[in-house]
Amino acid sequence: MRNKIHIADAELPIMKVLWEKDNLTSPEIFANLDGNKSTLKTLLQRLVSKGAVKAAEINARTYRYSAIV
Repeated sequence: MRNKIHIADAELPIMKVLWEKDNLTSPEIFANLDGNKSTLKTLLQRLVSKGAVKAAEINARTYRYSAIV
């Protein structure tokens, strides 16, 4: 049985952007959100760690993010 992924209230705006416009880079995601860029990066990385978001490497410093759930 698969584990349930809990998305925190703070992470929900990022998920909403990815549900509406999938396959985005982090600057594209953050352009759609208000908030501290550092905090948003942390939240995005948490979502990747939880398995809610997939990160596909484009080059050494750029990734495209897609919602899995």
